[in-house]
Amino acid sequence: MITVILWKGISWQSMENCRIQSTDEAHDIRSVITGVQDERIFRIEYEIRTDRKWQTLFVKISTEIDGETLLTVLEKKNGHWYLNGKSAPEFEAAAFVDISLTPFTNTLPIKGVRWTKEPRTIDVIYFDMMAGEVKLVQQIYKALDESHYFFSTADGSFQETITVDSDGFVDDYPGLFKMIAKQKMPDKK
Repeated sequence: MITVILWKGISWQSMENCRIQSTDEAHDIRSVITGVQDERIFRIEYEIRTDRKWQTLFVKISTEIDGETLLTVLEKKNGHWYLNGKSAPEFEAAAFVDISLTPFTNTLPIKGVRWTKEPRTIDVIYFDMMAGEVKLVQQIYKALDESHYFFSTADGSFQETITVDSDGFVDDYPGLFKMIAKQKMPDKK
């Protein structure tokens, strides 16, 4: 199954075209985001590969900001993370990634965690695209019902209730992102 989603960035002007190809074994995501933040025009292309449980295995991000292009590759090999080809043991506890400027990566823990009524603190590899940083952070998620999830940074500096659609993809991330279209298609392999 292939799902194509368009998201509009609200707090900064952006559009994202995200293509999710799902099989019984894995999910392959390819996306392009273009926009402007603080008068800086950006273009982000990312690829994510996850296992069938939405746990991240591979990330490749090409970032164009201020006329400069930066390529970042994160890969899990034999249970260990590598960032741009170098061992990254500080990420060992993380199963998910979060890329700023996209709501898609909130989908990973939403679909990849078995939810109870209790909040879950998870380790996430966070890509701050405008600052060019990659770091380990803790995030808190709590399922409120089938379509609403509470999200917070571990320090409480940011929190919001995210609305997802019936497939678990972010529909409304108040003040940040809004899904404007979604289309499902059979995979024509």
